[in-house]
Amino acid sequence: MKLCYFKLAVVVVFLLTFLGSGCSPKQNNETVKKLYEESLQNLQEALKGEAEKQYTRALLHYQKVLLNLSSLQQESGEEYRALLDKMSGEESLAQYAQEVQKLFQQDTRKNMESQIAKLKRLALLTQESTSGPGGGIANLLPANTLLLINFPKIDCAGVGFAMTNLGKLLQEPDFQAFIAPLEDLLEPMLKDVDAPLKEGFGKSRKEILAAFSGEVSLALIELPRTKPPSLLLSLDIQEKGKDEFWQLLVSWISKNSPNATPETIAGYPFMAVQGPMGFVFVGMVGRRLLLGTSKESLTQMTQKESPGQSLASFRDFQEIVKNTSAAGQVATHLYVNLDMLYKNIPPDPMRLATMMGFAGWKSVGVAWGYEGPQLFSKLAIYCPDDKRGFTKFFWGEDCRSAHLSLVPKDSTIYIESCRDFKEAWVELLTIVRQIAPQVYSYADEQLKISSIADILRCLDKECAYFARQPVEGGFFQEGIHLLAVKNKEDLQTRIAACFKAWGFAEQVITYGYYEIHYWQNNLGSGERLLKLAQQFDPQLLVLLNPYRAYFFVNDKVVAFSGLIHGLKSYIDFLNAKGETLVSTVQNDIAQAGPHTTLIFRKPGTSFAPGYRNFLSMLQGAEGLVRDIGIPLEVANLPQAKVLEKYMLPELACVQSKPDTLSFSLYASGVPDFSLLDAGGGLGSNAVVVVPIVAAIAIPGLLRARISANEGSAIGTLRTLSTAQVQFQSQAMVDQDQDGTGEFCFIQELAGTVPLRGSGKVAYPSFISTVLGMTARQNNGIAVKSGYCFRCYLPTATGYIGETSSPETDPASTDHMENRYLIYAWPMTYRTSGIRAFVVDQSGEVYACPNVNRQYSGFTNMPEVEAAFDLESVQQNSPRLGGWRTVDGGHWVPASD
Repeated sequence: MKLCYFKLAVVVVFLLTFLGSGCSPKQNNETVKKLYEESLQNLQEALKGEAEKQYTRALLHYQKVLLNLSSLQQESGEEYRALLDKMSGEESLAQYAQEVQKLFQQDTRKNMESQIAKLKRLALLTQESTSGPGGGIANLLPANTLLLINFPKIDCAGVGFAMTNLGKLLQEPDFQAFIAPLEDLLEPMLKDVDAPLKEGFGKSRKEILAAFSGEVSLALIELPRTKPPSLLLSLDIQEKGKDEFWQLLVSWISKNSPNATPETIAGYPFMAVQGPMGFVFVGMVGRRLLLGTSKESLTQMTQKESPGQSLASFRDFQEIVKNTSAAGQVATHLYVNLDMLYKNIPPDPMRLATMMGFAGWKSVGVAWGYEGPQLFSKLAIYCPDDKRGFTKFFWGEDCRSAHLSLVPKDSTIYIESCRDFKEAWVELLTIVRQIAPQVYSYADEQLKISSIADILRCLDKECAYFARQPVEGGFFQEGIHLLAVKNKEDLQTRIAACFKAWGFAEQVITYGYYEIHYWQNNLGSGERLLKLAQQFDPQLLVLLNPYRAYFFVNDKVVAFSGLIHGLKSYIDFLNAKGETLVSTVQNDIAQAGPHTTLIFRKPGTSFAPGYRNFLSMLQGAEGLVRDIGIPLEVANLPQAKVLEKYMLPELACVQSKPDTLSFSLYASGVPDFSLLDAGGGLGSNAVVVVPIVAAIAIPGLLRARISANEGSAIGTLRTLSTAQVQFQSQAMVDQDQDGTGEFCFIQELAGTVPLRGSGKVAYPSFISTVLGMTARQNNGIAVKSGYCFRCYLPTATGYIGETSSPETDPASTDHMENRYLIYAWPMTYRTSGIRAFVVDQSGEVYACPNVNRQYSGFTNMPEVEAAFDLESVQQNSPRLGGWRTVDGGHWVPASD
């Protein structure tokens, strides 16, 4: 009886989806909504307590998809049809409805299960992708997916980024001027891409990119051991125009791959293209353009019957997605199944990975995205096995923020953590002892590294670090560690013993109400350290040399620093009972939730003056820096106020669970890549490094590009000169039939136009046909590697420049037997090149600085007599080069 209720309720739901078109839009919408809610309630009641519940959940979910579409019936006629088209495609919707009807006609549980699986697969292939981590593709991929790189909403990524503070910074006029040279550098490359796309598809790069919307995914799927992993690429295409796109793609494949053959996979049309590594299958399924290297993996994705457990239902993947989700928009998500990859690692490296704890990592995931003005990144490691080695160091316990009330409010960075460092240190030494026992033995004997565990044993798990600007001002911050203490006297004794074993003498000074302990290096121990330095990398001594000064804040907290003056400044704060960071960071701690590590940073108050001073120093030294070959352009650097405007606080936290470690970073403003640098160093001023490096790198890239293009132009002219000699010596063109050949135009050398006087073409060609084709497209001006080339042939009264269809007067053949000119100049001045070049029948290539006329592109090209010596032209016996040329450019023999 209950099964009848179930069938009746489902029929009611189905009828609501497609009936009611005679109602007014408003009535129809209200009716659909009311009956929708009633039908779902009746359906749920009918299913309560029944065995069908486990496999009808999928039906309920996808039935809601159809019912949501039915609510669009508030629109009428063609408008409603267009909306349905946009959501899932008219054809797909009709097929979906047919499958639902088939389901209602089945009585047996087995058939119902099969039909639900078909519905689910069809809906996944046709519906729009979700925007969360992993996207909709995770429901289609098998659980044995090794790698998934997913862009859930590629068409929304740019909009989301533009709303962030970093996106707004890039739109600032100062930064636009800073980025412009890089855009100019990329423009010629993009034009080189546009030409073949226009020729092959009949559409430009922008038109093709506009066809993509929604999800883009790249996956590696594990196959049987006898085969390499299958590569799978999935791209969402806009519903409107997808058929046209597919036809263009099929036409292009057929034209460029004669061996391509039609293929049918699970009832969907594909094209099979054989390449050097095997077959590649390309097909359109619903809105998804699929490209795969394995027929098996594509069949798993596209077949209507579910192939078994999907990636979305795989526990390892679920754990990663859960810990990399965010309230904002996930722009990119990466998932790696380490457990499967480990199977292919040789035994020896695997033993090392096990020793260090990495073998327990089942899967790793990373997500990047935007949340309003913030950028965020999230990392998750799924590790349900026992922790060991470095893995143990990563895990910790929830912090109690015990030190927050001791941190000055003006601190620019605050880090708190809760870990058993003694246990982590012992684990680390155990690994070193197993990997390199001799190195460990010698280091322990000389540096007493095992005694550090005695010091750590006196410490509790809570620790914190903060850095603040010096009260006197300055460019560098003062960093201090705060460590929880188990036993003050025991710790002090063990620290003194450790340093004494290293040859340091302890000193004590009193400042305020506190005693500051620090160490001095004795001369005798200096010789000992020098001996060590001869046998070890000196950096090892720096790494093992701890902070050199400390004092006890109270019986439960000790403060360490590498600078005594930093501790004195902190003591001044304690004596003055200044305002602490509690009020500033408390909300961020609440936002982070339970965590093992919290990192909070706000820009330092000295950033603006420090940055301005630094710019002044750079500007003063700019000439010297450029003289030694570094193309620094201080004028390209943005102003301090522009950067500071977008430097807002950042928050990062690490959360440890019994089986998962996750890390989240929220950057409200310009990301500070020194965030995890706990050494005090440059602090927030490290953001200066990024524009400075770019100010050096971008001009350097431009100069490298320009230098390469100029070298290529000289080489091309020499190639053309050699080809001209060969062409003329073979008398390929001899219009006056006197046995002496004539020089020719570039297109004739390339075999892309008929030879003058014969109508034949040069075959084989004397140069690459690419030059000839570009000359034909640009009215006789060939283009290669950022340079333009044009050939001139003499006549009785002057010269004729090459055009798209070069022709000459046969009466001028005697002149053409003796001379030719070919000029080369930059396509975009100061971006693709600077100098201009010319070659004639002598084979000598001449160059000019091109600073006067600034020859550039198709509109500003050298006149035919530009490179002639002015005096020789006046005497009617023109010759190339000289310091007084017609255009005043000083054309001299070129050097690469």
